[in-house]
Formats: sequence, structure tokens, C-alpha cells
Amino acid sequence: MHQRNRTSVLTGMALLATVSLVLTRFLSFYIPFLGAQSMRVGFGEVPVILAGLLLGAPAGGLTGLAADFVGATLFPSGPYFPGFTISAFLTGFLPTFLSQRFKKKEQGLSKTVLFFSILSTQLIASAILNTLWIVLLYMGPFTWEKFWALFLVRAPFAVIMSLVYTVVVYPLYSRLMKERL
Repeated sequence: MHQRNRTSVLTGMALLATVSLVLTRFLSFYIPFLGAQSMRVGFGEVPVILAGLLLGAPAGGLTGLAADFVGATLFPSGPYFPGFTISAFLTGFLPTFLSQRFKKKEQGLSKTVLFFSILSTQLIASAILNTLWIVLLYMGPFTWEKFWALFLVRAPFAVIMSLVYTVVVYPLYSRLMKERL
């Protein structure tokens, strides 16, 4: 990764956070389950994942954090809950962090490594943590039965979205990396 100045990193983070905010708040929809808006379908995670891959894991995490916080403040779809902001941070941070651990040093980022990095992130941030946040916020007192009922619906969705995100992110990442060189 080439050394970049702070201004270009901050500009890239702001641009990708804005794109994420627009995709998440205006171009996505919810699928209700068990009386709660349990699954959001959209591409708001793509710019956050790209921020991590292009600018580094901490920058990706901060991009997700900023996009979620600004979106929740300006365009709320429910009460603000910091748990979702933590999940957004992990969505930007973990794919890059994990892919750097999985990939071979001499090779670039492969589709397989990217897929498993995104899959791990989606299972942790979306299937586990966001399920927990939804149960705590919208489904009354927490019970493991409610958690597992919602988790069993959200986990396969996280796997499918991981595949979709990989198919979208990989060509964008490859193209942007070629442009940088």
C-alpha cells in the first residue's frame, strides 16, 4: 500500500461515507420478520468495505462509523442505538483486517479471501450483533428464543449478501487499485 497524505485519506473516507449514507438511507428497503424490521436490503455496506480495502482497516471502520452516525442523526429510521454504529465500524474494519491475515503475502487479494472475509464480517456484525440489537430494541425483553428465531432467518440472508457484496466489491476494488498504480 502506498503512503498517502491525510487529506486524501480523509477525502476518500468522506466521499465513501456519503455514498454509503445515500445507499443505506435512500436506496434500501426493510424486510419485516416477527414484527420487527429485521433485515435491510441494500448496498450501503459496499462503500464502507471499499474504504477499508483501499484506505486501510481503521479508515474503513471510521467510514462505517461516520456513515451510520450521520445517517442515524439526519435521517433516523428508529431510535439511535450505538450498537448499530459498532456493527457499522466492524463492517469497514473486519474485511480488511481478516483479508490481510488470510491472503498470501506475495499475491494480491483473491475473490475467495475477500468472500470469506466479508462472510465472517457479515456473520459477526449482521447475523449476531445486529440480531442482538434488534431483539433488545424492538422485541421486548431479551430471550434466547427470540434471538435464535431471528438469527435463523438473518444468518442465511447474511451468507447471501456476503456473496452479493463480494461480486460487487471485487471488480470495483480491482479497478480502483489499477487506477492508483
